[in-house]
Amino acid sequence: MKNNDRNLPNKIEVWNIFHDGRITQIEGALPNINITIEIQYLRHVFSKDGNSIIAKLNNCSFIEYLDWEKKVKFQDFNSISLMELEILSVEEVEGTAHIFCGEGTLDIQYKDIAFELDNGKPITVLDLDKASEKYWDEWEKKGRANNKK
Repeated sequence: MKNNDRNLPNKIEVWNIFHDGRITQIEGALPNINITIEIQYLRHVFSKDGNSIIAKLNNCSFIEYLDWEKKVKFQDFNSISLMELEILSVEEVEGTAHIFCGEGTLDIQYKDIAFELDNGKPITVLDLDKASEKYWDEWEKKGRANNKK
């Protein structure tokens, strides 16, 4: 569900923008943590001086990864980071971001989220939404052009 007149993703839906990105680092301590998402294709829409976008979660009360195959849960930031989880999609479950990854799910509860590029430049959800739309529009155009050849 979109949260405003611009039809921008809300604080949980925004994770869908990071499709195919990888969580490479989680830093800080509850309640304020930073999650580094390596997602070169989206990051390069802004500029080519980096490969990642940082999600800054405020008032975060819970983070846990469930590995489906091993049936093991992880809450340790370092362990989760080392897995380099691939983000596929998200759904909201009772106010929690339930992020589907390649081999499990990452659940995160938080009040607010903000973003910055890995060069420190702050970006908004609107910036992310526009960059994602631009990338996928260009990707689709390239695909159509290649099919005409």
